[in-house]
Amino acid sequence: AQGRATVRVGTRPRVTVLPTGSELRVPGDPAGPGPGAIFESNGPMLDALLRGAGAEVSTLAPVPDDPGILAAALG
Repeated sequence: AQGRATVRVGTRPRVTVLPTGSELRVPGDPAGPGPGAIFESNGPMLDALLRGAGAEVSTLAPVPDDPGILAAALG
Protein backbone atom coordinates (compact mmCIF):
# COMPACT_ATOMS: atom_id res chain seq x y z
CA ALA A 1 0.00 0.00 0.00
CA GLN A 2 3.01 2.30 0.45
CA GLY A 3 4.79 1.28 -2.75
CA ARG A 4 7.74 -0.43 -1.06
CA ALA A 5 9.37 -3.31 -2.92
CA THR A 6 10.72 -4.88 0.29
CA VAL A 7 9.85 -4.74 3.97
CA ARG A 8 11.85 -5.50 7.07
CA VAL A 9 10.42 -8.36 9.15
CA GLY A 10 11.30 -9.98 12.44
CA THR A 11 11.53 -13.61 13.36
CA ARG A 12 8.41 -15.69 13.65
CA PRO A 13 7.04 -15.58 17.20
CA ARG A 14 7.26 -18.82 19.19
CA VAL A 15 4.20 -19.48 21.33
CA THR A 16 3.33 -22.23 23.80
CA VAL A 17 -0.34 -22.88 24.51
CA LEU A 18 -0.98 -24.43 27.93
CA PRO A 19 -4.66 -25.26 28.56
CA THR A 20 -5.52 -25.32 32.26
CA GLY A 21 -8.48 -26.63 34.20
CA SER A 22 -9.37 -29.75 36.16
CA GLU A 23 -12.61 -29.96 34.17
CA LEU A 24 -10.84 -30.44 30.83
CA ARG A 25 -10.89 -33.75 28.98
CA VAL A 26 -9.04 -34.70 25.81
CA PRO A 27 -11.24 -34.49 22.67
CA GLY A 28 -12.03 -37.88 21.20
CA ASP A 29 -12.11 -39.68 24.53
CA PRO A 30 -14.75 -42.39 23.95
CA ALA A 31 -15.89 -42.11 27.57
CA GLY A 32 -16.99 -38.52 26.91
CA PRO A 33 -16.37 -35.61 29.23
CA GLY A 34 -18.57 -36.85 32.09
CA PRO A 35 -20.40 -34.79 34.71
CA GLY A 36 -18.83 -31.41 35.42
CA ALA A 37 -16.25 -31.79 32.67
CA ILE A 38 -15.82 -30.45 29.14
CA PHE A 39 -13.72 -31.31 26.14
CA GLU A 40 -10.65 -29.09 25.80
CA SER A 41 -11.31 -27.02 22.68
CA ASN A 42 -9.51 -23.71 23.26
CA GLY A 43 -6.04 -25.21 22.77
CA PRO A 44 -6.67 -26.45 19.22
CA MET A 45 -8.48 -23.21 18.34
CA LEU A 46 -5.63 -21.03 19.63
CA ASP A 47 -3.09 -23.29 17.90
CA ALA A 48 -4.84 -22.84 14.54
CA LEU A 49 -5.23 -19.07 14.92
CA LEU A 50 -1.61 -18.58 15.97
CA ARG A 51 -0.30 -20.74 13.12
CA GLY A 52 -2.49 -18.77 10.72
CA ALA A 53 -0.85 -15.60 11.99
CA GLY A 54 2.59 -17.06 11.30
CA ALA A 55 3.66 -18.22 14.75
CA GLU A 56 5.56 -21.39 15.59
CA VAL A 57 3.24 -23.10 18.07
CA SER A 58 3.71 -25.79 20.68
CA THR A 59 0.49 -26.92 22.34
CA LEU A 60 0.86 -28.81 25.62
CA ALA A 61 -1.53 -31.28 27.20
CA PRO A 62 -4.04 -29.74 29.62
CA VAL A 63 -2.99 -29.48 33.26
CA PRO A 64 -5.33 -29.54 36.26
CA ASP A 65 -5.97 -26.68 38.66
CA ASP A 66 -3.08 -27.61 40.95
CA PRO A 67 -0.44 -24.96 41.71
CA GLY A 68 2.41 -27.49 41.85
CA ILE A 69 1.51 -29.19 38.58
CA LEU A 70 0.96 -25.83 36.88
CA ALA A 71 4.33 -24.52 38.13
CA ALA A 72 6.05 -27.68 36.86
CA ALA A 73 4.36 -27.32 33.45
CA LEU A 74 5.56 -23.72 33.20
CA GLY A 75 9.05 -24.97 34.06
